[in-house]
Amino acid sequence: MSYKLKSPISISKGGLGVSSLTANQLLVGNGTSAIATITNGTTGQILTSNSPNAPTFQAFTNSGCISTTHAAGTSGNHTLNASTKIVEIFLFSGGGGGGSGRSGTTAASGGGGGGSAGGFNYNVAPVAFYGGAGSSIAYSVGSGGSGGLPATTNDGSPGIIGGDSYFGSITALGGGFGGKGTTSGGTAGAGGFLINWGGKFPFNSGAGGAGGLASGSASSGTNAYLLATSGGGGGGGNSTTNRNGGAGASSTNGNLTVTITAATGGIATTSANCNGTNGRNMTSSPLNILAGGNGGGGGGYNSGGTAGNGGNGGFPSGGGGGGSGSVSTVPSGQGGNGGDGVIYVIEYL
Repeated sequence: MSYKLKSPISISKGGLGVSSLTANQLLVGNGTSAIATITNGTTGQILTSNSPNAPTFQAFTNSGCISTTHAAGTSGNHTLNASTKIVEIFLFSGGGGGGSGRSGTTAASGGGGGGSAGGFNYNVAPVAFYGGAGSSIAYSVGSGGSGGLPATTNDGSPGIIGGDSYFGSITALGGGFGGKGTTSGGTAGAGGFLINWGGKFPFNSGAGGAGGLASGSASSGTNAYLLATSGGGGGGGNSTTNRNGGAGASSTNGNLTVTITAATGGIATTSANCNGTNGRNMTSSPLNILAGGNGGGGGGYNSGGTAGNGGNGGFPSGGGGGGSGSVSTVPSGQGGNGGDGVIYVIEYL
């Protein structure tokens, strides 16, 4: 007796029911019918269950988040990921620059005013708020305002206002500039720029310290919400009296038990540096992402002939300190620069 092998061997006889298989394809059961194959995916795709149907190769979807930082001075369009569900924004504008002091021939040579802190805005919303996943959102990040340049005669120069920042409709206005030093001192950088915490707790950034004929004023921009703070005022010039600069503002938050120490004003003694110190930068801890930079200290005046510069505002958004006044054609102190703004975008997929 002879036997003849029937090809292909059916499933019921222990075969596959097919006479050939496509190279590199995966096999999948098909009941009593011939075995089936899964079409190959493209590079990077993964095999995904489609129960009760056969699995297929699909693009990998990350269920985590994407974090993007937009630096000061940049602008353009931010394109949201196609899988984004929630968007969280931390937006800081530029801090205002401090004013420079007056350089005169009398004791009436006031220091420059400190710049105020830049604004802050926070928002978290479904991606539909921004037009849906894959949408392109216009943004711009404000830089810190420059401090006023030193004067060799007459009044100083005001600082420059901080640059605004925006991400779509979410906006923060730049910090106010410190006024120039005059015969009556320098006006403080104005506060009043909206700081917003998710639309629930709006409040204003504090004003910078005023530049004085005597010692400079400390900033009134002390902040209990871990946001950017304002710069101190510069000290006045006098041919026989040393004048100190005002301190920048401190920042503290009892809930997070975090404090950022205030920048000090210039200490005007004949043997010391009269410059105000720079404001502290935001800390790197994730909990402190709301902590803007501190304002710089105001410059002091040394009766031996040295005028102190205002300290720069810390990053982000700190206000610059005011420069000190001077007399007898000695150049006045330069205003400190405001801290730059920044935008942090976190997309949850």
